[in-house]
Amino acid sequence: MTSKFITNIFLKHPREQGMTYVQHASHSLKFSAKFAKASLQSVVHAFIPTQFQSTTTDLTKSLVEQLTSKN
Repeated sequence: MTSKFITNIFLKHPREQGMTYVQHASHSLKFSAKFAKASLQSVVHAFIPTQFQSTTTDLTKSLVEQLTSKN
C-alpha cells in the first residue's frame, strides 16, 4: 500500500470536513449511536403506535441542524 492510498482512504474526507481522523470517527460513531437508538424506537413504534411518536422526526431535525451548523 502506498501512502497516497492510505491518505485517500482514511484521511481525505476527514480533512475535507476540517477534522482529524479520530475526530471524524468519534463524530460518526455518535451519529451511529443515535441512529441505532432511533431504529429500535421505530421498531417499538411500529407495533405500539402510541410510543415514540415523534422520535424519527425529532432526530431528523436534530441531525440536519447539526450537519448544517457552522461550529
